Amino acid sequence: MAAPAPLQTFAVKKWVKQALTDNGKPVRVKMHVKSGDTVVVTAGKDKGKVSTVDQVLTKTGKLIVKDVNMMVRFTRLRSL
Repeated sequence: MAAPAPLQTFAVKKWVKQALTDNGKPVRVKMHVKSGDTVVVTAGKDKGKVSTVDQVLTKTGKLIVKDVNMMVRFTRLRSL
């Protein structure tokens, strides 16, 4: 019997179901970077920035990088 082909996973839209293992947990994406590594952003508005990795999300295949793609939420002023 032939060996099964390796499963390729990549980040997809939130409503698309993830591939699951036999016990029902998401398939982890093998990453070549770890927390604390220095990386260069290759795409997006922060292209060319050099920063460190804060968190590695192996379920979705994403990285959280310090000071890159920062989101700002507007908060309404409260009256005193």
